[in-house]
Amino acid sequence: MDGTFRNFQCRKDKPRKLIRPWYRGIGGLLYNSEILKVVDRVLITEGPVDAILLNQLGFPAMSTTNGSTWKHGWHDKFSRIREIIVVCDNDIPGIKFGKQIANSLSIERVKIATFEGYPDKTDTISFFRDYEGDTEEFKNILSKARYTYEL
Repeated sequence: MDGTFRNFQCRKDKPRKLIRPWYRGIGGLLYNSEILKVVDRVLITEGPVDAILLNQLGFPAMSTTNGSTWKHGWHDKFSRIREIIVVCDNDIPGIKFGKQIANSLSIERVKIATFEGYPDKTDTISFFRDYEGDTEEFKNILSKARYTYEL
């Protein structure tokens, strides 16, 4: 982050999902915040793996390193960003995360995209992997993103 190595995560899915930071006491960080210097539109996901996938598919994306927690102090990093879409997991914590970001960065600038019509807990990874979603359908999901007061 900002040219300094600050985080390394241990991740596994089997026998059960486990994600933990290797370094303690640092707290949540922004993953891929450097992208904010070169884009005017960004997608924010709940996790780095979701952001990595979206970047590989050509969508400018970033995330937090600690799930659905947002720090108001990150506000200044987004000063030149015209459009922000939070791609929420399809669950209540995901929607709360999107609203938290909108309240921090401006309810008039942040939209929330959900995987409406897909099973509960659908996220970016499961949309593409488990439900065989494609980039055109994902663009359609983004086009339906709404402001918090429209939810």
